[in-house]
Amino acid sequence: MRMSLGQVSACVTEAAEALAGPYDEIGQEVRSASAVHADETSWRVEKKGAWLWVAATDRVTYYLIRRSRSQAVAKELLGPETRAIVHTDGYLAYGWLDRHRRQLCLAHVKRQAKAMLERGGRSAQIGAPLLNNLDFVFFQHARMCRGEITRATMRDSVLKHARWWIRQLVQHRGHG
Repeated sequence: MRMSLGQVSACVTEAAEALAGPYDEIGQEVRSASAVHADETSWRVEKKGAWLWVAATDRVTYYLIRRSRSQAVAKELLGPETRAIVHTDGYLAYGWLDRHRRQLCLAHVKRQAKAMLERGGRSAQIGAPLLNNLDFVFFQHARMCRGEITRATMRDSVLKHARWWIRQLVQHRGHG
């Protein structure tokens, strides 16, 4: 099938108009969800830099392409009044989210702990135990995914371990 560039452009415009309603519905579902994973990555539009933003729930995935990687776009993506628990990396555009509603990606935290360990010195003194504790969390999560333990058992085990680690830090700080 042969099409001119103008015909391709017309088809794209027609498809965009036909999908505008369902697209908006997906955006509204994301903005009213109780839990959302959000991220952004570099993108190209007409050979110029842009950002592909994504918000995913257990039911839908919503995309925005914008020239900016700003907080304003994060608010557009999630809704400025979101009540969701939002899972993100550490990027500052999500800094407006209530700290009780923002869950940082543990894989990103683990990479930062590893970098602290590799820096050596005082950073390594924090990075090494942090990395060990994160490994414990990932280990317990894997056990849960394999069906060896329940979600409640995993949560209780991780909380018990975290409380123990915090007590160790407090005791060590008191003697140092």
